[in-house]
Amino acid sequence: MPATCTPTELRLRGVAANPAAPSEVLLRLLHPAARAAWSTLCEERELPADVVEAVIAHPEREVRRAFARNRHAAPSQRGRLVHDPDASVRDALASGPRPRLGRATALPDDVLETLLTAQDDGGHDQLVTANEIRQELAFSGQIPPSFHRRMLKHETPDYGSRQPAIGSG
Repeated sequence: MPATCTPTELRLRGVAANPAAPSEVLLRLLHPAARAAWSTLCEERELPADVVEAVIAHPEREVRRAFARNRHAAPSQRGRLVHDPDASVRDALASGPRPRLGRATALPDDVLETLLTAQDDGGHDQLVTANEIRQELAFSGQIPPSFHRRMLKHETPDYGSRQPAIGSG
């Protein structure tokens, strides 16, 4: 958050944080003119289903990244970003909800498997590699010990070599 906010930015953030704000209003806050509200809206509160759909499909990665870190969203909702074309969004998903309050809730198995077995796309310049995303996931606490046990017999032969060396819990 910038050190100084305009009165308009403060009002937008206030509306975004209001639990009584209807979906129609929240959807309007996804417009670029309401950018100041994106973090509050997408990362710091529970969202209605129609707003979640709009956030996941939003063209701005800043919106999707914020939702990937939303501690109020169900792991299955956040997990829908696992195939996001932007590696920074997948990294935010792997990093886990913010702020970290207590034990993180595990992501669904299919999301964990996708993140742990992903390969870098050689055709694009990426600021975050698949290995760095795996390391974020390992430290996030979103991998339950039971997942590691289930993956010992994984169908991908080199799965074990791609797992992060650090256990999460």
